[in-house]
Amino acid sequence: MALAFMGVSTGAIGILGPLHAARPIILGLAVLLLAIGWFLAIRGSSTRAYPLLGIASLLIVVALTWQVWDPMLEHIVMRFAQR
Repeated sequence: MALAFMGVSTGAIGILGPLHAARPIILGLAVLLLAIGWFLAIRGSSTRAYPLLGIASLLIVVALTWQVWDPMLEHIVMRFAQR
């Protein structure tokens, strides 16, 4: 649903369907790479990386909790669509 809101066509969304099976692997890899990024930024005192790592962290938290957000957002959209 999020991809449709961003204007991605249903054909493109259909192509992305098989990636759903690899979701745990992709998210696990993303968390691992993010942890490495935070480690390197803190160790290297690179304060310029903190905002980007913060945004990436937020996006990964949203991806990890998307199963909670999706039904709520769908309910809100359907309510506005009926008006």
